[in-house]
Amino acid sequence: MDNLVRALGDTVPAQVIEKLYSVEVTNVEEVLTCDAEQVAEEVEINPEPLTSLQQSLLEEHSVLPVRADNLYQHLLSSTLIFSTGCSGIDALLSGGAYTGELLELVGLSATGKTQVCHCLALRAAVEHGCEVLFIGSGGSFSALRLLQLATAIGISDTQWQVLVQSVSVFDVFEVMDYLEALLENAERWESSTAARLLIIDCITALLTGPLGEQPNRAKQQVARLMKCLASQYSMAVVYTNNMVMEGTELALGRTWRHVPNTRIKLDVDEDEDGQRIADTYTAMVVTSPHQRPGVGTRFIITDAGLRNAPLPTAVT
Repeated sequence: MDNLVRALGDTVPAQVIEKLYSVEVTNVEEVLTCDAEQVAEEVEINPEPLTSLQQSLLEEHSVLPVRADNLYQHLLSSTLIFSTGCSGIDALLSGGAYTGELLELVGLSATGKTQVCHCLALRAAVEHGCEVLFIGSGGSFSALRLLQLATAIGISDTQWQVLVQSVSVFDVFEVMDYLEALLENAERWESSTAARLLIIDCITALLTGPLGEQPNRAKQQVARLMKCLASQYSMAVVYTNNMVMEGTELALGRTWRHVPNTRIKLDVDEDEDGQRIADTYTAMVVTSPHQRPGVGTRFIITDAGLRNAPLPTAVT
């Protein structure tokens, strides 16, 4: 009887609770599911108080229904999609990098991963007015490259000053520095509606160094923290990951495969003879909730950013 007393408190007289126990109504679930009129008749009480009790318990503890159109409008207002500026890559991402999700850009060195990150940072700050946090290892962020991209889209000096203030850059070299940088900014993000994009370039360099006696646990903690930042603060978390064994395996191992919502593999483009096509790259969906795996596109990197690669010239 103590459980029911604690659950109902002072809302129901003790003698009524005793009568409910006499007919084996011993917890809140049984109070909610019982036939109020039948129980009231058995214990000789007025059914109206028991019916009112059931209604009040439902109102207090049940999940309120939400109309589908209201939920859809809420998602539209709370979700941002950051474009890369390249229609082909955006198509693979079903529009771009989504807030609330983790996007992994994976590939060998010099396949365009950092370039995609710079383009995302520019578009998020200029097109959406968002604050961007760029965490790099070994100086991967380039202010000159960001200026080059901004100049190409024709922003004014005033807009450039705003852009510079919108992108915060951290260079870290150890995993603990990385974690501390995220935690420090998480407190700021909680009170800010502007910080919506987090870029980590390159996470491999941060998580393949000395991680102590339990490296897998450290990786799991980092992955859990990134997912928390994405969901709790409605942020798009974009990070780069390297590949080993000639591009067949993730540098962070198989335990990392489940971490991102979307994984895009970047690579250099090759012709039919296996020869590299100069300045041309490929992007392919590996994992995505928005697109089927295996879909790909070709792109080039220009002074103005990422562009769709021209179709190969037919040989006559």
